Amino acid sequence: EIATQNTLLGKSKNKLQVVRNEKEQKAAQREIETVRKSIQDREEEAIKVMEAVEQYRATIEDHTKEFVELESHLKASEEEAKTRMLELQAQIDMGLEKRNATASRISPQTLRLYDRIRKRLGRAVVEAKDGCCQGCNMEILAQTYNDLHRYDKIYQCANCFRILIYKPKEIPSILPPGQEQ
Repeated sequence: EIATQNTLLGKSKNKLQVVRNEKEQKAAQREIETVRKSIQDREEEAIKVMEAVEQYRATIEDHTKEFVELESHLKASEEEAKTRMLELQAQIDMGLEKRNATASRISPQTLRLYDRIRKRLGRAVVEAKDGCCQGCNMEILAQTYNDLHRYDKIYQCANCFRILIYKPKEIPSILPPGQEQ
């Protein structure tokens, strides 16, 4: 636009040179002033645009530095996550090995019962505490609760069908009194 205005200014100056009377001279001078004012406005706009561009470039550089820092932080976090995942996978593998070793000592019928309950309810084995199933919080039969203390067979909750276990508060000593360790 500035180049176009400069072309118009040149044409207006040419008109000023070929004026025939005072009226044409004043009109040509007004036209020159208008074009000069327009050029000055465009130059101010161009300066403002250049300043804005410089500000945006500085902002872009700052954001680029910030981006690089965040990217390096992300890579470090990814490495930590990969390491943690490998550790967790190793723990899972070790847990599966222990589970398989324990499962080999359990009867197939009991293992099928356990797997069926676990798939349906999540937790298949729960503690019976103070006469209540800790899986469904329902009271179990007193005789069943007493039979749990013997550890002679597998008992299930009559309500949720989870396998019940009893954990004594204190493990009774099998040594005669006075010979405790």
